[in-house]
Amino acid sequence: MQLRFCALLFYVIVVIVLAFPLESLAQDCPTCTATTSNTQSGGTLASPRAVSNNNTGWNANFPVITGISRFVNPGYYRWTAGGNNTIQIGGLILESGVTLILDRSNDGISEAFNIIGGCIVVKNNAVLDFRYFTAMESVNICVEPGGKVIFDSRRGGAGVRDDFTFDDVVINLQDPTATLEFGDADIQLLGEEGLLINGWSGGNICEDDVPPPGGVSGNISWDSGTINICEVLNLRVLPVEWLYFNAGFQATERQVRIEWGTAKEWESSHFEVLRSIGNIREWESLGDVNAMGWSDGPVDYNFTDTQLPLAGGVVYYQLRQVDLDGKFSMSKIVSVRIPPNQKNSKSWGIYPNPTNGDQLKIDLLKLEGLRNERIQIKLIHPNGVIKNFDGINSDLLSGDILSHLKINSKGVYVLLISTGIEMEYHRLLYK
Repeated sequence: MQLRFCALLFYVIVVIVLAFPLESLAQDCPTCTATTSNTQSGGTLASPRAVSNNNTGWNANFPVITGISRFVNPGYYRWTAGGNNTIQIGGLILESGVTLILDRSNDGISEAFNIIGGCIVVKNNAVLDFRYFTAMESVNICVEPGGKVIFDSRRGGAGVRDDFTFDDVVINLQDPTATLEFGDADIQLLGEEGLLINGWSGGNICEDDVPPPGGVSGNISWDSGTINICEVLNLRVLPVEWLYFNAGFQATERQVRIEWGTAKEWESSHFEVLRSIGNIREWESLGDVNAMGWSDGPVDYNFTDTQLPLAGGVVYYQLRQVDLDGKFSMSKIVSVRIPPNQKNSKSWGIYPNPTNGDQLKIDLLKLEGLRNERIQIKLIHPNGVIKNFDGINSDLLSGDILSHLKINSKGVYVLLISTGIEMEYHRLLYK
């Protein structure tokens, strides 16, 4: 089991963001909307209500693969997978007072549950109790104040039956009373993102792979049956204690001001500012900001993003804090909604303009202006030479044109952009 884990953990990022008195970095819970609700009355601890794997007890059809299942009434529920089946859902919402046990009716070696691509919300005084092998991928888990999530297999030590796998999973603990409890659990961290926990209120970490005494650190606890708890508590000691991280749109300058602060720093080299437009998967680096290095007091930093998409939309920002030895940790993610640029009525925009050859973006300003047509661009050189570009992805075309500019002379270029029957002229200064 350990060998398999080590092979997979070649590039895992596990960041525990501490909750400080000045400002916790626990993120606000994203909107999580149920697609179906279980309206049965809850049972008791000794006799939980059995959740049916058909339409019984649900206000709509039984949860589909991508569905978010909501449990409404207080009490205990037990939802089990049977045979060799695995129940796959998009997520869960547990209202206040609900305790939901996810289990398997036998001792099979298949996952009891796969939770993929959705969200989980555990509200005040609610408990989500994972009792059997479960896999999660691309899931955002929000534990509200007073809520609890438990990973404790009833078949601990029995091979994969106590595996709990996390692949691009984010857990937001909303305050110190929002808790995580690990029992008989072999914690498996997969992929590049693994597991990100925001809002940990502890400070005790492992030394020489030995967990802190007492089985608890802040709002995370474990026992002797927990495997790889040290990978959760300290993949490494974080060199920076974060105070805040936020971003705001400045309409007059049409730019985003990004600000963050640290409480302490140890051997910190720099911060890399990352941006993704429209999603949190396609990140690009905007630049670096040198760190203080060593500091026992608060330090404030800022960065300005002036190259905003002309079409507007939601822009996401994240910081990569890099040590002097090259190790790094990631901040939380913040988002800013950018209004479209209304300076002209054209369908396409080109920025930065002028460009020095470092970057170039050809952006569609009017989303309704393109209906899967191919994009054809004629680049007319200052000396009249014409270079043709053709494709369906404006980002790829932007890169091709930028590469072409870098090997040619500077001056004023003309771009003739055609899509279907529409055609636009743009001037571009390469200096």
